[in-house]
Amino acid sequence: MLFEVLDSLDAATTGRSLRLISQFAMPEDVCRGVNESDACHRQGLANLARSSLSRDNVFGDNTVGQLAGQTLVL
Repeated sequence: MLFEVLDSLDAATTGRSLRLISQFAMPEDVCRGVNESDACHRQGLANLARSSLSRDNVFGDNTVGQLAGQTLVL
């Protein structure tokens, strides 16, 4: 999941003062559940089947410990 950090609500709505763009990993079962829960997300199931964190261009070269630290615990 990609996220952005901005200075204020005004900055968020105008696209100014971006402080940080980053991302964190979501557990596969959570991603699958979101994609299965709503028809507008069904294409996400096909995308999920073609990808994995181990093949991801951001997370793929991380150690098991690094990946654990970057994955949300829900």
